[in-house]
Amino acid sequence: ARVCVTFALFICIFVGFVCGLGFAQYQEVLEFPTPEMQSRGTTTALIFGLIQALASGVGVALSVLGGNVGSLVGVAISASLLPPAANTGLYWAFILFDPVTDRADDSLRESLLSFALTIENIVCIYLAAMVMFSSRSCSLSTWPLV
Repeated sequence: ARVCVTFALFICIFVGFVCGLGFAQYQEVLEFPTPEMQSRGTTTALIFGLIQALASGVGVALSVLGGNVGSLVGVAISASLLPPAANTGLYWAFILFDPVTDRADDSLRESLLSFALTIENIVCIYLAAMVMFSSRSCSLSTWPLV
């Protein structure tokens, strides 16, 4: 299962990268980076991401324990993992396309913070779910990523 999660993460980053390559030539028209992209590349995003990921982890655990795995898990995961991963790929494409702009250093920092937010979300979702499982006296073998 860990291999699938890692593979899915790289797919999200890759899709963001490919989309970024397609839009890179229109940086000024698109007003790159957008405020939403910039918001995912800040240290403040790491703090709020922590809260969102912990809530997602609790939601994932409760839905698994309740037998309603499909819908709630998909929403929780996509809300906390997909945007910063795709944002990382977008930033990397824009940096590759135009590495000498004044924004290149800021873009690199923001891309790394977006990637850190993605990793933080994965770890927090996992830990929050583990805490929920242990508080419900479930064995760790019921959690699919163990």
